Amino acid sequence: MKIVLFICLTIYYPLVQASEVLESARELIIQGDRTKALNLLQNEILITKKTKDKEKLSKELNKLSEIFLSEKSQKLYQQALTLFYVRGSQYKNKLAEAEKIEPNNLKILGSKLWSNLVEKKCSSAQDVMGQIRKINASYGELKAFDFYLSVCQNKPKYDCESLVYETSRSDRQKLLNLLQCKAKQSELGKIKKYCELLKIDMPKLPELSLICSEEASVVKNYETSCKSFKVAETELVNVYPFICDKEISSKLFKN
Repeated sequence: MKIVLFICLTIYYPLVQASEVLESARELIIQGDRTKALNLLQNEILITKKTKDKEKLSKELNKLSEIFLSEKSQKLYQQALTLFYVRGSQYKNKLAEAEKIEPNNLKILGSKLWSNLVEKKCSSAQDVMGQIRKINASYGELKAFDFYLSVCQNKPKYDCESLVYETSRSDRQKLLNLLQCKAKQSELGKIKKYCELLKIDMPKLPELSLICSEEASVVKNYETSCKSFKVAETELVNVYPFICDKEISSKLFKN
């Protein structure tokens, strides 16, 4: 009987412990202490052996890394985002104000890094990347940030995943998957199918014509598309930071 009880406790305890850690982390967030909440989750991820528990804890870690603790900072962030899409000159000020209130909010820092990529300020983007890694080294957006930072530095890092189209992934992740696999010749058949699906999801992205078209006039068509492309009318700049940058996009997209 004691042996059976020991086995049951061994199986059940990690689940209870993970659940308790999640609750404790959420309580800390409510109290406004994100640093302690994230440290608690990260420490538990390191010692937890069960895959399902690790997944739950990692998901919560990413969620709590982005959640807003203040209505004021959230409002400033939303204002900054709107200004960013319409290329307003004040978006940096709004973002900086939001960061002062919540310096370890990865939603805010991620947007700061992305805006640096858009402006091709590679060094500044790298500095922000360092901040993000210190806060949450397994942050879900790091793969996209790392890849586009390498592109910004003219040293693209291709790390091809299997090309499987998952509708649950964000447009940014879908495009990232395509770009990272585009140099792998064995994936060209899948890339064609992937392009068809991406054209449905983001038909206004001019760069898709570079990798997804076999026409001889593809570059000319791309340039024409860019002339009529209006960043203010779309949020695609949040999917791909170098829209209509011919020098970068021609190298990155064209086979």
